[in-house]
Amino acid sequence: MKFFIIAIFITNLFGGIYDNLAKNSLKFIKPNIIESIGKKYGDDGVVALERLSVKYQDKSLQKFNSIANEYGVNGIKVVAKYGDDVALNKNTIGMISKYEDKGFYMIKQYPSSSLYYEKYGDKFMIGADKYGNQRLIKYLDDSSKYGQDGKVMELLSKFGDKANQFFQANWGKLLTGGFVLLNSDEIITSIENVGKEALAVTGETVSKSVDSISNSNLGLIIGFALILFVFLKFGWDKVVRKKVD
Repeated sequence: MKFFIIAIFITNLFGGIYDNLAKNSLKFIKPNIIESIGKKYGDDGVVALERLSVKYQDKSLQKFNSIANEYGVNGIKVVAKYGDDVALNKNTIGMISKYEDKGFYMIKQYPSSSLYYEKYGDKFMIGADKYGNQRLIKYLDDSSKYGQDGKVMELLSKFGDKANQFFQANWGKLLTGGFVLLNSDEIITSIENVGKEALAVTGETVSKSVDSISNSNLGLIIGFALILFVFLKFGWDKVVRKKVD
């Protein structure tokens, strides 16, 4: 009898939207604990507990306490609004707390975005707004494989739309070259000159610049590969040392 009285009390205390909690979750969580959470965290605490109880059942309180201890009120608010459909950590909690729906859906669609937010902060989110989520994530995902994502962000921050136009026109060549081209003076000059000439002429100039650098690097790679091939095929003794009879 006491169980049902407390259930009615909780429902009345926190409103009809918590009926599911009172009806479905009290078998996993003691009523006085639910009441205590409601008093400490307000509506967000009760809703967060309800969301977790549906998924974790008898482990929901343990999960709730873990989130509360590690991320505090912000963590509880995120769970109350979005559940734990995305990985919860310091980066995701911070990103969702500040950018709410935009942060949540960006993390859900592009999980690596929380890592870039940790690394570049608001500059990353500003870039996503300016150049598009998908495009910026592609730039950073591709270039990070070669440790050049910082250079990409640096060029976008410094040159803005010019850098974006340059990347769009030459991304395939940059990707093939492992993005080492981004550190060359010719690339900086090409980006600076984007928009100063007719698009066709600018595009041709940029392509020639990238091609010339790519070819020089490609020549070095091919030369090294040929030397390696000769040594592997004929052996060190035959190539370098002369056999004495």
